[in-house]
Parts: sequence; structure tokens; C-alpha cells
Amino acid sequence: MKRLNIKIYGIVQGVGFRPFVSRLADACQIRGTVCNKGPYVEVFAEGNDAALQQFVEGIPKKAPERAAILKVDVHEVTDDAPPYADFAIIESAKERGDIFVSPDIATCDKCRAELFDPKDRRYLHPFINCTACGPRLTILESMPYDRERTSMNEFPMCEACHEEYVSPESRRYDAQPVCCNDCGPQVYLLDHEEVRGADAIRAVRRVLASGGIAAIKGIGGFHLACDATDEAAVHRLRELKHRPQKPFAVMMRDEETARRACHLEPGEAEMMMGHQKPILLLRRREDSPLAPSVAPGNPKVGVMLPYAPVQMLIFDYPEDHETPEVPAMLVMTSGNPSGAPICHNDEEAEETLAPLCDVILSHDRRIRLRADDSVMDWFEDRPYMVRRSRGFAPLPFMLSAPLQGQVLGIGGELKNTFCLASSHLFYPSPYIGDMSDLRTVLALKDSVQLMESLLENRPEAIAATCTRATTLRPSPKRSPRKPACRSSRSSTTTRTSSPAWPRTTSRRPSSASRSTARATAPTARSGAASSCSPTTRASGGSAPSSPSRRPAATSPRARAGASPSACCGIRLYARWQAAAQPKSMPSGKNSASRSASVTKRNSRRSPSCCASTSTASSRRAPDASS
Repeated sequence: MKRLNIKIYGIVQGVGFRPFVSRLADACQIRGTVCNKGPYVEVFAEGNDAALQQFVEGIPKKAPERAAILKVDVHEVTDDAPPYADFAIIESAKERGDIFVSPDIATCDKCRAELFDPKDRRYLHPFINCTACGPRLTILESMPYDRERTSMNEFPMCEACHEEYVSPESRRYDAQPVCCNDCGPQVYLLDHEEVRGADAIRAVRRVLASGGIAAIKGIGGFHLACDATDEAAVHRLRELKHRPQKPFAVMMRDEETARRACHLEPGEAEMMMGHQKPILLLRRREDSPLAPSVAPGNPKVGVMLPYAPVQMLIFDYPEDHETPEVPAMLVMTSGNPSGAPICHNDEEAEETLAPLCDVILSHDRRIRLRADDSVMDWFEDRPYMVRRSRGFAPLPFMLSAPLQGQVLGIGGELKNTFCLASSHLFYPSPYIGDMSDLRTVLALKDSVQLMESLLENRPEAIAATCTRATTLRPSPKRSPRKPACRSSRSSTTTRTSSPAWPRTTSRRPSSASRSTARATAPTARSGAASSCSPTTRASGGSAPSSPSRRPAATSPRARAGASPSACCGIRLYARWQAAAQPKSMPSGKNSASRSASVTKRNSRRSPSCCASTSTASSRRAPDASS
């Protein structure tokens, strides 16, 4: 008998990988264990040479379709440990290393079939999932990925679900979010919580069928929905949301419905039907039934298909015989007031969405991390990332450069997306929003803190985008203003930050905020390093988005100097760091010498941060967060 230690790196959590290894071991007559270590899955395999070779070769060849294996390390074990009696999945153990977190996965075809099968015990269950689909990132609280560290910890499994959870023959073997109508979360109407389950879904369907507006809680937050073919309903939603021109996304019942409204080029249908199910920008047909105000003056419409069970039940509910047919095309726009982040809990929905809609459908599975819908265009017969979020984030980009260190890229003011770098791995966050609203800044804070915890990342430096000083032109009637920072492709500046929070909630920062940003930008606090070079980008997506470079004459922010939100982001993060490490800077005199020593220390400990910024910035790619 021979024993091997096998370590599998990549996206191997939340995709049914350990159950797959267990089934493969049984097929190859291998004994041993499989364990989730956080950064990797570790296997101890015992058997004869032929069986072990078949087992090792089968891991990358037969892996689950949602898995992505980057590396497999195999070593022979020569200790005198007693032989294994069988093969078992053992309790997860935490270890440090490169971490890969699975994004949320759209409902698979098998679960969809069960959802509408009257003979299945999960018939019409709004939270149906399996090892190949369902929520992942948005319910995760810490690594490794196990039920007790997710929002599903609040819902103990019933006996029938537990039997599936522990049975290797089941599609839900070791599926962490597994649940059913008896033990899982429930949907309900906000402010009418006695209306739950099927009655709540029927009520929302009646509102939509009659031309009303509904707020619906999904995987990563709330959506505002209405009939996309009803001009009056769409116009009313625009007025309530104060969104006069920006296009709305539309959710279609199925691919056939999408073809009635838009042209589908070769390859677009496959992308739209895939397991990420992003919003895809499609050319509108001349005879499209969509209301003109869905995307006024725009030849393209953002289209997506249902990716969560509750959305599928909104379109089709076989047990609802009283409601007229729900429109096959629904506006499905982010559930938030203009400028604010997407709402993700009942408190936010009641405060901000109740004035915008006629009914709110919520559920009691907590969303731990907001995730708006990803947006993609089609360019040169290939998908072109516009906004990288649900279904893609936080999958990292890998750089071949031998980089070391941990860095936070705080992102830009508009369409903010931050990025955490751990050596050669760059983890873009889900889409956050515009930083001109304090609520979005608070959402940024919460998201950064959670992702730092999940990825075990403690940034040694902060990279932030600033307006180029060389492009600024003072107003002819004003004295020249000193730029907040000077930009170059290779410069990284260590700077401290004021502990003051940004106070503006308007679309345009006040002059006081801009003055505060300019006044505090050149000073520095321990551990806060800001890169004024173009932001990090990688193939297929991006790290923090770069600032728009508009002429100074037409940009009040450019005339004022650096982007206020960039400086606010630096101040904000430095405040968190200072609160976490209150003794990082001793009090007393000689503050200038302390500042110099901080600068010197940061320059020693984060040379790779500068290298990572300058190296990646030369690799231009479509901006995922624009």
C-alpha cells in the first residue's frame, strides 16, 4: 500500500469539490480523507499504484464544472500512521495561503426542473440550490466555506435535507446552503410579514400584472421591477427613482422572449444562458415591444435571464390561478435611490424603497455582502466586461510577476470598485457605486472589511486614483490652485489622512469637502500609502477603475484638484487602520521626525506594491467597473 498527500489549489470551495473527490475515491477504491483547508483542498489517498494513478489523473479531468483547478501538488507520505478504513470527508481546518472564493452561481438546469416538478419535495421552493448552483460569496462570513460560517447557519437542516447532505449519491452531498420548504428561509411581504410563502409571491405577481412596481430581494440585494412593455409603469418608476435618462436593465422570462425584443449575435445566447447570467447589452429590434423609456435614445438594451429561484417563480407560478399572466419582460433595476448603494436588508428597503414601489418582497436569509448585477457588452465577437460583479467577483486575476505584499486599491469616485492585492493575486470587489453619497461610502467600508477578513488581507499600502496635475488649468478669473498630488505612472506616495469623515451626500461634493480633500491630501498617517499612478488593470477585467479625464474647463472637480472621493477613501481607510491599531503612532513631540520615519518604513516594506501598480497598469484591458 502507498499513501499520497495531494493538495488542490484553485476554485475548489463552494462547487461540490469535496463530494466529487469522495465519489472519485470510491470509484478508484481509494481510502483516506479529504479536508477543506481554506486556500486549498487536502487529500490523503491510500491504495495500490494503479488505483492511485487513476485517482490523481481523474481529479483535474473529472472535476465539477464550476471548479477551476490551478495547481495539484502530489507528495508521497512515508510515516507509520495506521491504514485508513475507508474514505471520508473530515472537518475543515484553517491554514494560510492563496485564497479563492467562489462567486454566486445562477440556478442550474437540474434545480430549475425540480423547482417546477410537482412530485419533487422542493416544488416551488424559492431557495432551491445544490453543489453546482446557489449563493456563495453573498452569504459567506468567513473561510473555510462551511455552513456554520454562512448565513445558512441560522436554518438547521431537517432530517430529509441532512440525509441528502451526508449521502455521496445525492446532488446535494456536502452542499452548504441546502434547504427545503420545511427548514429553509421564507419569503414575505415587508410590513405585512404575516403574508408569507406562496401568498407573498402571488401578491407580488398581482402588483406586476396590474402595472405596479415591486421591490424584490434576490441573491445580492433588492431589485425594483415593473412591466417593461408598459410605458406608463416605466415612466412612473423613472420619476420615483429620479432617473430621467439612464437605461434600465430588463429581465426576460427566457431566451425566446429575449429574441422577440432584441437581436442575438452568435455567442451572445450562450453567454446569457451561462452560469453567471450577466446583464448583456443587446441591439433592440425595430419591432421590439419594450417601452421606449426603458432605454431612451439608446440602440441597445441590457438584458438578463432569471438567475435566482424567486425570480423564476415571479414569472411562472403554476399554483397561481387567479393572477393574470405576469409580463414576460420586466424592468429589473437595482433597488436603491439614485446615487445610493443597492439595498440588502429590510431596514434599508423600508427606509429607501418603500416610497418607490407598491410592494416589497423580502426574505430572511441575510445578505452578507452586496453584489449588483454584472454588465457585459459584445465586441469583436467576444464578451466585453463593463461592470464586474455578481457571478464574477471576487475571482482574482493572476500576474506572472514575482510580487510580494498586500495592497488595497480604493477605486475611483464614479462606479467604484475596490481591489485587494495579495502578492501576485488581485481580487476585484463586486460593484459598489458612486462615492458622492455617504451611504455608498459606508457600503464601501463594510465591503472592504469583509473581504479583508475573507481573503486574510491586511493592506500595507493603499493605492488611490487622483486627477492628473498636468491636465489641470486654473480658471482665468482665479489664482492658480496647487494640485493635491502629482501623478506619474511609477510614483507611489506615502501620505497620512485626516480622521474626518466625508460629510456630503449630494451628487456633487461641496466646496468645503473639496477644500478638506486638498488640505489633507499631502499629509500622511502610518500605513496609508497612495499611488497616484493609473490604476491596476488585468486581462479580462480590472482592479480599481481609473478616473475619467475630462477637460479642466468642463470639470469642476478637475479644477478643484484631486478627486475628493479618492482622498476621502484614503482618509477613511486610514481611520479604520488607526482605530484597529491605536498605538501605531506614539503621541508626543517631534511629529515631523515621526512622519519621516513612517514614510521611510513604508517605503521599505512595500516596494512590491509600487511594482504591482506599475506592472499591471501597462496591461490595458476593458474596464470592469466603468
